[in-house]
Amino acid sequence: MRMKKGSWLNYFVFKNIKLRKGRFFIAISAVMLTVAVLTAFVVLSTGIREKMSRELQSYGANMIVTTLTGLPLKEDVTKRIVSNPLVRGFKAHIYGTLTIRGQELEVIGVRKKDFKGVRLEGSFPEGGNQVIVGVKLAEALGIKKGQSLKEEKRGVTFRVSGIFERGSKADTAIVMDLATAREFFGIKGFSALLLNVDTRYISRFTSELKRDFPSLKITTVKQVALAEEKLLKKIELLMVVVSLVVVFSAAITMGSTVGANIIERMEEIGLMKALGARASEVGRFFLYEAMLSGIIGSLLGTLAGVAIAEAVSRTAFNSFVGVEIFWLPLLICLGVVIAVAATLLPVRRATSMRPSSILRGEG
Repeated sequence: MRMKKGSWLNYFVFKNIKLRKGRFFIAISAVMLTVAVLTAFVVLSTGIREKMSRELQSYGANMIVTTLTGLPLKEDVTKRIVSNPLVRGFKAHIYGTLTIRGQELEVIGVRKKDFKGVRLEGSFPEGGNQVIVGVKLAEALGIKKGQSLKEEKRGVTFRVSGIFERGSKADTAIVMDLATAREFFGIKGFSALLLNVDTRYISRFTSELKRDFPSLKITTVKQVALAEEKLLKKIELLMVVVSLVVVFSAAITMGSTVGANIIERMEEIGLMKALGARASEVGRFFLYEAMLSGIIGSLLGTLAGVAIAEAVSRTAFNSFVGVEIFWLPLLICLGVVIAVAATLLPVRRATSMRPSSILRGEG
């Protein structure tokens, strides 16, 4: 007499879960760990490029935009350039010269918020006739903080509010506040734009600028751009490799757990087959159980993975990373697939045996 599918399937599945809570918990934990790690890696990898790019902006611009004629960039052109979504950050500079002690000295006008990554003894010029002087220039001319410098051509006196060191060519220049420099030199617009462009699309962005603004001179700082892109690619590759290792380890853990579970329940399998259950029905019983553990483990793992990703992002970048909802259903499905796939081989082997052999203990 053949058993009804619905009755024996539900009865045995839930009875087995109740009797073997430990095994079921281990199966859920294996799926949960896998999905949690994968979710964390996916969430981080989809947002880490933007986060890392923001961090790498402190190393400098990867593109410099000026004009072929040497004239300042017009403000409307500047607005169109910096509003492009591929531009992640920018600095506007004003360039000029001051004649001090018979020498033509380079002047850079820059906003206070853009003057970062610099060791400054003193304070940034807040306006008026204040400047800060690069350490190499200060050493060469014997300039001290608080000293006054007279510009010989215009007869204007500047007060040195600080000495800075950047470790670059800027250490031989004088820095003013951007607004002060524009007013002093009578420049409308900007002398140069220092852009930080998404390195994946830097070639496309350059082509678009040349097409839309043929009078611009575009210089790519290849060292910065290549170093940034190589670093980001290495991080993404590392995440892919670790994710594959985690999936493989989880599949082995699931397979071992299910295999041990089936060995313990060989007599139960033999009894079900002896009572008329077909191999496919017995296999469905175990696969249904695997699906249940996969669904529960995947849901818990997804929540845990998002929490882990946000904690890592908060620790590393002091901000939360955005979650692409599109990935979450795929990760849940992947957890279920892993649970079911790990169950197939031991179940197929057990259900292929004859009930008489199983009940005599010959398996």
